[in-house]
Amino acid sequence: MKKYLFLIVFLPVLLIFAGDLYSQEVYQVKAKYIGYEEGDYLHTKFKTESGGILWLWGNYDLLPILKKNKNKWITVEYTIEDQYIPEAGETMTIKILQAVLIKGKRYE
Repeated sequence: MKKYLFLIVFLPVLLIFAGDLYSQEVYQVKAKYIGYEEGDYLHTKFKTESGGILWLWGNYDLLPILKKNKNKWITVEYTIEDQYIPEAGETMTIKILQAVLIKGKRYE
């Protein structure tokens, strides 16, 4: 009976949370990487096709490829997430860099 209790009670809950993890919308924008700032976190800076500035919470793994392609048009993928930020002491909505596409190749 205990085996089935897990399936009846906990499995549906796990599936709901798993669905939330994979249902995030990924946004794409054409932009030029123009730099970064580093403090408590890495923040990457892009200039979009429309001329706006887009700041994204960065990804250290992508920094070398971004630096190599500085001021070149690339496709940037990011998500918008609510995350608790300990330094701020609150949950904030942030944009997080997920990947870049350069000449048909995807980097994560």
